[in-house]
Amino acid sequence: MRVKNLFVVFAGLFLLLQTAGFGGPEDWALSVVIQPETPTIYDSIEIISTGVRGSGPVTVENTFFQIDEAALTLDIFLNVGFLTVVSPWHYTENIGTLPGGVYDLTVTAYADYGPPETFFTSLNVVVTEPNITVNWDGTGDYLTIQDAIDAAVYGDTVQVFAGRYVENITLKNGVAVVGEGADKCIIDGSNRLSVVSSTHCDQNTLISGFKIVKGWGTINQNGANLGGGIRNLDYSSPTIIDCIFESNSADFGGGIYNQNRCHPLISNCIFKGNTAKVHGGAIYSHYTSNPVISNCIIQNNLAWSGGGGVLNARGSNPKIDNCIFNNNIVQHYNYGHGGGLFNLNTSPVVRNCVFIGNKAIDGGGIYNYAGEPVFINCIIRLNIAVKSNNEIHNNDSLPVISFSNIYGSGGSGSGWKGKYGVDGGGNIDEDPFFVSPAEKNFRLMFESPCIDMGDPDSKIQPGATDLDGNPRIDNGIVDMGAYEFIHSVKVSVDIKPQTCPNPVNVKSKGVLPVAILGSDVLDVNDIELDTILLEGVGPLRGSYEDVAAPVIDETECACTLEGADGYMDLTLKFKTQEVITGLGEMFDGETWMLNLTGYLKDGTPIEGADCIIIKSKGKDGIVNLLDFAKFSSYWLRSACSETNNWCDRRDINESDQVDLDDLMVFIEHWREGTSPWLL
Repeated sequence: MRVKNLFVVFAGLFLLLQTAGFGGPEDWALSVVIQPETPTIYDSIEIISTGVRGSGPVTVENTFFQIDEAALTLDIFLNVGFLTVVSPWHYTENIGTLPGGVYDLTVTAYADYGPPETFFTSLNVVVTEPNITVNWDGTGDYLTIQDAIDAAVYGDTVQVFAGRYVENITLKNGVAVVGEGADKCIIDGSNRLSVVSSTHCDQNTLISGFKIVKGWGTINQNGANLGGGIRNLDYSSPTIIDCIFESNSADFGGGIYNQNRCHPLISNCIFKGNTAKVHGGAIYSHYTSNPVISNCIIQNNLAWSGGGGVLNARGSNPKIDNCIFNNNIVQHYNYGHGGGLFNLNTSPVVRNCVFIGNKAIDGGGIYNYAGEPVFINCIIRLNIAVKSNNEIHNNDSLPVISFSNIYGSGGSGSGWKGKYGVDGGGNIDEDPFFVSPAEKNFRLMFESPCIDMGDPDSKIQPGATDLDGNPRIDNGIVDMGAYEFIHSVKVSVDIKPQTCPNPVNVKSKGVLPVAILGSDVLDVNDIELDTILLEGVGPLRGSYEDVAAPVIDETECACTLEGADGYMDLTLKFKTQEVITGLGEMFDGETWMLNLTGYLKDGTPIEGADCIIIKSKGKDGIVNLLDFAKFSSYWLRSACSETNNWCDRRDINESDQVDLDDLMVFIEHWREGTSPWLL
């Protein structure tokens, strides 16, 4: 029976957050306790917070609620993202950077009958600094990571500075271990034991910012090596983010091993070059372990028998979102199953993942044995099976596949090939037009049929991101694959930098200078120069220099005389006549907006615009000896620029010098009786 006057306590209205980074706002680990006065069954709980933004891990721990386990999902929402159910009592998602302060919260509880109940409270966020430091050079509190962990208590953060730490560590429940970054902070297992081990750790136990290498696995009672990189046993569910797993080896779980109801959150990690002598080159989950694996790259891993990338076994039903499975291999010459993913008596939910270039004897991309896996918004193509079924092999399994692009499937409808599973609708079988598969760039090009073709009813909430960290929905409907196609990125364009306004002589035979302005959010080196077009015209050349600052005033056609601002710009030169010719009829004094388009090197479109003022009236319209005398007075003059009006317009082609090229243009106009100087 539903109990009235329910109240909700958020850990005494107090959250203690530990920094997970260095020198600035980073990620935070949170724990929220929801406590009703009397145990009550609810279908869902909605938590709407204001002012809370970011992308770090959050755990909502339900210690008193009775949850209706018959409900398919327990929906918990924040205004920054969807919290995924990982067990009957724990819910996780990324919400991230939280400044200190008080936040208003609205909590709504829904039952299967009667109106919802809404509660209001406030959330006090207190930011604390890491309280234990590790540095190999002796400047920290400890020299080794394990000594620091041993000294820590629940809620402490161990901050590890850059270096190579040759040790095998065991995590402690509720302690965060945070490295200075996987590019410079390494834990080296020296080819002995598991690099990291955990038992009975909750999701407030964090390991982040490390490269984990040379793990060998820890031997169990049966003589098998488990978990080269990380071994999680017996209800252990740490949060693992921003880590690289490389060159680890074990019999089961070269990168990570999960056994016996372990539900770790694994996010923003890279698995490459890990090996399993039996199963699970990158990750192996066993005995009802349900990890949440999101925004990971699983590439170039190896297993002997099954799951070159990931293997799930015996009731382990993970959720896998926004991941790349590429070039993972199962080697066994007769029983090698599931190059990318092997599901053994399990029913995982796989969403927005890419499986490409994986290899096995059967099921080059995916092998399903029993269970009912679900695949949504995925791209599964160009995998290799030596014996049967390159993309998906099903053995006594009936996966449901929807809104996915699968090679050879025939797409949804009458052409669907039943061997792949149940056609859930919305499936296609077309070239996805990746930016560059050869370079492992599986982002979508603008002509991709996968854009806006994902499940329109996907439960993707505001704040959810793709593998690049971009919004997971860019144009109203989610894309297929791990990367959302960003329809365009606005860039600041400055025609004739440091000139305001921008007069353009429509009869000029010279060049029109244009700059794409760099900023703290745009590195112009990421722009593909060959794709740039100004009103459909490509540039003659481009160079990199700091020439101008973006306009602060957002008014259309606003301009500035500001010069260098400390950010590199991409400066381009276009033939004025080629640009002007395509604009059509124009009149002196008119203002025209010129549009620039192009692409970043990752395939993201860019667009920007700036205005020009048309100048079509000449000085006198006639070239004679007097004009030649004036021209001669500037002969071989250098350092011509916009600041000196291109040497009083004698540098006709705006090449920075009055030279032979300008003379040839001058002679052409003299013969035609027209003037190149239209001031």
